[in-house]
Amino acid sequence: MSQSSYDSLLRKLHEDYGEHIPKNIDDIIRLNREFLSLELASPEDMLTLQMPFIISNLRGHIEGGFIYKRIYPVFNKYTYFLIGRRVGKPLSSAVHTSPVIGYDPENQVALTATGSHYLVHELIAPDPFLLVNLCGFLHREGIGSYFGVPGYS
Repeated sequence: MSQSSYDSLLRKLHEDYGEHIPKNIDDIIRLNREFLSLELASPEDMLTLQMPFIISNLRGHIEGGFIYKRIYPVFNKYTYFLIGRRVGKPLSSAVHTSPVIGYDPENQVALTATGSHYLVHELIAPDPFLLVNLCGFLHREGIGSYFGVPGYS
């Protein structure tokens, strides 16, 4: 899909389903926020993830993506995840990783809890495509309806 086709598709989605497309990451969790909230990883968060490691299990190249934090207030815990577009795949192809436990800013590589490495060519602000994909992922995990995540239920 070309960039212009992709932009046209996003405009059409906003016209038809605007209220169901989150405006930002904080707009995804709409119910039971005392149990779960989402936010972009801050510069301070990125520092806590910072670590050098040997790249031995490269699973993908991410063109544009972001690291976000799932916050579980009741348990005073949080987990980081990476979501983005795979390089060499159609613009409509997104990847959502297992929990991110490390990030090497020098090599731009994220390390996940399963031991996978993802080369992140560019960290970007969330766009509607990635936000909708995040909603779909939360529904596939089985927690979308409980937390009022836009999309199917």
